[in-house]
Amino acid sequence: MHHNLLVAATAALCLFCGARAALALTLTVAIEPRSGSANQAFVNDYLPIARHMGSVLGQPVSAVLTRELSQEIVATRSGSHDIILGPAHVVSSALRYGYVPLAAVPGETRIVFVTRSQSGIRSLEDLKGKTLGLPGVESLASFVALGEMNVRKLLAKDAGVTVKHFRTHDVALYSLEQSFVDAVAVDADLAQEAARKSELTVISESPALVKFGVAVNAQLPSEVQNKLRDALLGPRAAAGLRAEGSSVTTLRPMNAGEFAYLGKLTYLTPTFLPGATVVSAEKVVDLMKSGAIMLDVRTEAEYRARHIARAQFLPYAEQSRKEVGYDRSADKFALSAAVTDKNVPLIFACNGEECWKSYKAATWALAEGHKTVYWFRGGLPEWRNRRFPTE
Repeated sequence: MHHNLLVAATAALCLFCGARAALALTLTVAIEPRSGSANQAFVNDYLPIARHMGSVLGQPVSAVLTRELSQEIVATRSGSHDIILGPAHVVSSALRYGYVPLAAVPGETRIVFVTRSQSGIRSLEDLKGKTLGLPGVESLASFVALGEMNVRKLLAKDAGVTVKHFRTHDVALYSLEQSFVDAVAVDADLAQEAARKSELTVISESPALVKFGVAVNAQLPSEVQNKLRDALLGPRAAAGLRAEGSSVTTLRPMNAGEFAYLGKLTYLTPTFLPGATVVSAEKVVDLMKSGAIMLDVRTEAEYRARHIARAQFLPYAEQSRKEVGYDRSADKFALSAAVTDKNVPLIFACNGEECWKSYKAATWALAEGHKTVYWFRGGLPEWRNRRFPTE
């Protein structure tokens, strides 16, 4: 009888895997919203790449264009996409949360901090009490700049650095030239071009970064991953891409080590929270069996897409900075209306170590007098990596 059950279970698994393999894979193309030619690049470069991948795989690959890079970074934490093609900070997040590096478009980029030559600012530390201009909040430049500032504690309240975002790199540079800001962080090539017209000085420069990379969800079958790698890097890759009409016909191998610098710039939450207990996924399983309430404090869209099985939805509306000692009055959280019994053990979770919402929600619970508070710092990414059930 046990043998028959095993055979049946194996057959069901094979049917499931076969059905999954037959479905169209999703290729998300994330492009920074600084270029008006994004649609043209998508049609000329990336749709042909998707068609070529599908041809090699023998199954369709559906490509989608997005300019919402912050949203795509969040999506990498829940493994929502099969394949991601995007700028370095999007790929870096993907690699951190269970994706495998495949290939990169040739070329590199750098982010530089620039100031006026006569400003007297010579280092990032000199920005204390100054105003820093940045392009769009979702741009690679903003990611690098805020990460560097965060590492140096320059975003803390007592540092006094004011951050202003502008629509594009060009507008940020113009604001610097007109003395509306004291420094900017922008793409190195654009900064060099601006420096030819104005007296600008570079005070800090990032390492060389991948311009555009491709990563694949590690939970796809290894056979699919290998075929995708062959499609982009194999001996017939260039001919296949050219035949599909892509202007990108040459890609290079990409490895996780190329993203070590960006990995250090993430706005990681603290590793402890006084008054609360930081718990692992395994501990969460035991706590929920014992009656503890799991609260998922992400957005409704994130919760509906995928969440920890039996987790309850209670969004934390975050407006405060991602830092210890943040201003709680800037946020909204309806905990008191949702949980009236302060003796019930509560577990707070969101999108992993980079997500501050669960840290802030747990802090909120402690401030309101809840007796037993658990912070699941690893959140959904850790839960998925343990292959525990989701809904």
